[in-house]
Amino acid sequence: MKKCKINIIVIIFISLFLIGIASSQTYKLNSAIDLKIPTNSSSCYVTITFPDSTNAVYNASMSVLGTGYANYSFSNSSLNGDYNYFSPCGSGTFQVTPNGDTLTTGKAMLYSFIWIVSFLMLLGLLIYGLATDGNNKRDEFTGYILDVSNAKYLKIFSLALCYVISIFLSYFTWMICYSYLSMDFMSSIFQVLFYGLAIATLPLFVIFCYLLIANKIRDSKIIEELSRGLRVK
Repeated sequence: MKKCKINIIVIIFISLFLIGIASSQTYKLNSAIDLKIPTNSSSCYVTITFPDSTNAVYNASMSVLGTGYANYSFSNSSLNGDYNYFSPCGSGTFQVTPNGDTLTTGKAMLYSFIWIVSFLMLLGLLIYGLATDGNNKRDEFTGYILDVSNAKYLKIFSLALCYVISIFLSYFTWMICYSYLSMDFMSSIFQVLFYGLAIATLPLFVIFCYLLIANKIRDSKIIEELSRGLRVK
């Protein structure tokens, strides 16, 4: 039964990925675009507008190929968004994105699922890490240590894993905003956040290692003293 459920989940994810493969005319930012329009005419011209509706090309002559197509090489794809082209031979739209890809329904669902699961993991680890009492068990009246608690190590590990997921989420959100949503302001915010977290990784890693080693050494000494019947505060 469990294997059947796993197979169903795998099939769903593969289906969502395959939905996103097929896309309309989409090109990469600042790439050369070979625009072809079916025609039976011996001459043709075209006007292309930027996403802000200003003219990128106006009444430019197209090369009529012997294969029933009129061709125009467009190289001014410097803006993200939808470009419209108008010609007596035919009109249409093509899209320019930073990575030359389109955010389809399948990809949107898959990316949303990944983001939500990652965020819930981040939230759960953060709550657990902050709520966990990492102190050793003590006598309420005397304050002497009765037993060593290993919860402190789970606390440190959960907060460290929380930090790693934060790096992933900031990068993932930055790429989504930059590649598909044309949200330059939000993209810049998550870019700065990602670089800040990435730069702080090494010093924080050193701090986490120090805390683990220091607590391990201290707990070993406490266990040894307790085993000898000594009181430890």
